[in-house]
Amino acid sequence: MAQIALTLAPTLAVDITLTGAAGAGVSVVPPPPVVAAALYEVMRGPQGLPGGSGATTYTAAVPLGGHLAVTLGAAGDAIPADAATAWHYAVAGITTGAVIAGAPATVVTTGSLEHSGWTFSPNLPVFLGLNGALTQTVPGGAVFSKVLGIAITPTRITLDFQPAIFR
Repeated sequence: MAQIALTLAPTLAVDITLTGAAGAGVSVVPPPPVVAAALYEVMRGPQGLPGGSGATTYTAAVPLGGHLAVTLGAAGDAIPADAATAWHYAVAGITTGAVIAGAPATVVTTGSLEHSGWTFSPNLPVFLGLNGALTQTVPGGAVFSKVLGIAITPTRITLDFQPAIFR
């Protein structure tokens, strides 16, 4: 009896390993295209927030600093996202500038951001930290880790929100 083991690589390639009795005949038929499409549907992440440009505006529930990760509170207002609070895993975006409470806050979810105050190590992930901070180290006390992007230079990141991984 032949056994088939499938291993899916991140590039959607399929490796097939056949084991069985010596001399046993096995025929391998490539999967139909619909299988590849179904694998793609399973392997891609969840749908992102609406907004073709990647910029959305929310009302700030509290004063917000610039370049701060935010999530949405119960009223749909922007509040600082915090990796120590489980329901904050759904980051709405990164603020593009500071705003006072009640003012519209522009947040982005795609593209790149630059801030002269950052000192990131290039080519390493940028995580959600505590109280909306962006960090390259998951903070102590965090209940999940969430990659928000990759540092391109010490002062520039490319946003690429990943699913939260709970600890």
